[in-house]
Amino acid sequence: MTTLNDAVMVSGAVGGIVYGYFAGPRVYSFKDLSGAFTHPLLLLPLTFTSYSGIGLKKITVMMKTERTKHIVGADGVVIPIYVPGNDGSIVITCQQNSAAHKTLLNWYKMVKTAIDGGDVSNFATGTMTVRTMSTGIGHIIDGISIPKLGEKVYAIQGGDVEWPLPAANIRNI
Repeated sequence: MTTLNDAVMVSGAVGGIVYGYFAGPRVYSFKDLSGAFTHPLLLLPLTFTSYSGIGLKKITVMMKTERTKHIVGADGVVIPIYVPGNDGSIVITCQQNSAAHKTLLNWYKMVKTAIDGGDVSNFATGTMTVRTMSTGIGHIIDGISIPKLGEKVYAIQGGDVEWPLPAANIRNI
């Protein structure tokens, strides 16, 4: 009998290539997410765990650099080129009246006040670590900056705010 926590390793070889995969049920839950967002101007990090209750709805991590480019010559010869880079962006989606939104709004105000005063030293020094505990998969993100305020919704029902944040370095863990 297979339970949700069981996994069976199936492997073999075809044509000299060894392959393997896990067969069985997979489980995912946003409550399984753990991580933190920090910045030198924030007094406390924005931490999120399974029961933090901060109004976080979604975190999207996107790589920007396309690692492969192809140049095609007049004679049809293709030269594949590898492009290095780990930049990208994250989008934090939270409820508009949540602790997460208020923390990000305060962070924006502190960074903007410092920049308006001539201090750009902390402009892109945000960091974030995010990981799903059941799979162990996650990201370490550095060089996070804030390009603009998150979108604000005024409506009959409360809405979500999306905070698009560019990042200089995104690493998979």
